[in-house]
Amino acid sequence: MLLADYLPADNRSPGLTASELEGAQDAAGVTFPPDLAKFLMDCLPVGRGFPDWRNTPGAAMRDWREFVFDGFVFDVENNATWPEEWGARPDDPHARRARVAEILDDAPRLIPIHIHRGIPNEPLEAGNPVFSVMQTDIVIYGRDLEEYLLKEFVRRPVYDPPRRDSFREIRFWSPWAFFD
Repeated sequence: MLLADYLPADNRSPGLTASELEGAQDAAGVTFPPDLAKFLMDCLPVGRGFPDWRNTPGAAMRDWREFVFDGFVFDVENNATWPEEWGARPDDPHARRARVAEILDDAPRLIPIHIHRGIPNEPLEAGNPVFSVMQTDIVIYGRDLEEYLLKEFVRRPVYDPPRRDSFREIRFWSPWAFFD
């Protein structure tokens, strides 16, 4: 079974060609992990909540990064979020925003899949977990792309109880995350 088969028929369009995939990655400024790249070449998800990798990949990635950044800034400003490892909390809100931007720029890139779910491209290997990101409320929503697609679109329960050691650790993102 192809991963594309997990999507509803009305959310499938022909997959990206190799040149379209390369163009999407270039425009987005990020390399997709191999399992995501293969999925997008088998079938391009379309519809509400899916990034448009064929027509507006740069905007899709920019919008996603702004969404993640704005969520972190919201929690920094409104919920007193400021982990010790970020250093001293600046008094100036512009300096805090700049520090959050610096921290997220240094983190592995999360690539949007659907609405607020994203997959990291570090390591650049198949099998990275899928994270659900709402501000700094981050959930591991699938131990890999396949499990995520099953949970999100097929709604087939995953019977294996989640354990921290059953997921690939991802620099920066894993320590924030808890399990769905």
